[in-house]
Amino acid sequence: LYLPSGFEIKPTGVGTLSDSYLPYYHSELTDKYDFTIYCVINDIHRTLKIPVCYLDVTGYYYNNKMPCILSVKIDYARKYNVLYNVWFAYVSDDTGFVKFISAKRVLELLREHKAKRTKLYSDEKNYYAVPSKYWLHLGRFIDKLKAEARVIVEKLKLKGEIIEVEG
Repeated sequence: LYLPSGFEIKPTGVGTLSDSYLPYYHSELTDKYDFTIYCVINDIHRTLKIPVCYLDVTGYYYNNKMPCILSVKIDYARKYNVLYNVWFAYVSDDTGFVKFISAKRVLELLREHKAKRTKLYSDEKNYYAVPSKYWLHLGRFIDKLKAEARVIVEKLKLKGEIIEVEG
């Protein structure tokens, strides 16, 4: 995943990049999602790495080809009050492009009846099926990350936690 200067991505989820079974256990927010994207802030005194996005990679619902998101991932975002910071990604079969959607947007689409709750199989957990037309392309996702980073920097400046950002 291409990220502009000032951002880092790290695999943080339990089982991410592993081909072996790992027990289903989550101890903190970062290990609930596949990747964490950090904003790297170079203050005149130190370098800070602040999480701006928790990213989970998802797949398709096989019947109607809609990307699906495990509903518990949205529940975690709500519980930890990070609906704007939790994003989901999938690779479009049609174009090969990676597309993105935020947890907040998924909930909006559910309220508008543009997304639906479903089960992939009768014994599985609930998923949210969201038509791909509502997902953003990489450039728009990057714009959202940059906007979130600007907000974080301004909040830290107001609190006096950073003095001056280099670069």
